[in-house]
Amino acid sequence: MKKPKWLEKVGFAGRGKGLTLRLDKRAGIAFGVIALVVTGVLFWLYLLNQSKIENRGDPTLPPVATTELSATETQEVYLQFSPWVGSAVIDGQETPVNSTGIVWLRENGSLDTSRWSLPETVSIWSVTRPPEITNVTRENELAQIGTNTGRTYNVYVGQPFILERVPDSVFMISSETGEILSATRGEVLRVRELSEKG
Repeated sequence: MKKPKWLEKVGFAGRGKGLTLRLDKRAGIAFGVIALVVTGVLFWLYLLNQSKIENRGDPTLPPVATTELSATETQEVYLQFSPWVGSAVIDGQETPVNSTGIVWLRENGSLDTSRWSLPETVSIWSVTRPPEITNVTRENELAQIGTNTGRTYNVYVGQPFILERVPDSVFMISSETGEILSATRGEVLRVRELSEKG
């Protein structure tokens, strides 16, 4: 079997203890192109794997199950957290009138503040990443909540709030870590019931 021409010019030249590979110009270019293609493919595979890892989110956080309720059911939930006292305007943004009352964030961008509060120290809270909350910007004691509907709301850090679209969950921005915390409506109502009894 006859060697290809480029392979005939490949040879080793011994110099002392090391070996030197001699290639003709075409063979060197071919090896260079192959090395670039292999490097490019490996880099592309690395980037593809990285995007899959980032899209998985944080595997330590539990998935958030949200349930949209009918208008009648939503109104019933709204009444469970009453009485409501309205809101104030700070720097042109509607803001809760107090920093402890549960806040109802309406779909139209307005909000109501309940007279009933729920402390951050109650052990029902867990860290979560709800799909309805797209970003949180914290400035001193206020947090601006961005939602997947394009609305933004001001709430106080450590203040519980309910999104009108998913009223079965109560959320809060942790005053210690800035993370989003959540509890179920049932857990919150049990805490309220116990506090009214005691």
